[in-house]
Amino acid sequence: MQEELKVNGNNQMAAAMKVLPKYQKEILAVMSPEMKEQLMKMQMGAQGQFNPNGTIRQ
Repeated sequence: MQEELKVNGNNQMAAAMKVLPKYQKEILAVMSPEMKEQLMKMQMGAQGQFNPNGTIRQ
């Protein structure tokens, strides 16, 4: 995570997007169903704003 932040000039969102898939299984394993549901809603909302390469659509 820290390395990604250095590479991306502290672009936290981009760093998180890159690192998240590696840890997604572990994160989902410890999440409660309510949290998973919220995460799904957040991701559905964010998909309209982000391009596949992680840039934000204008």
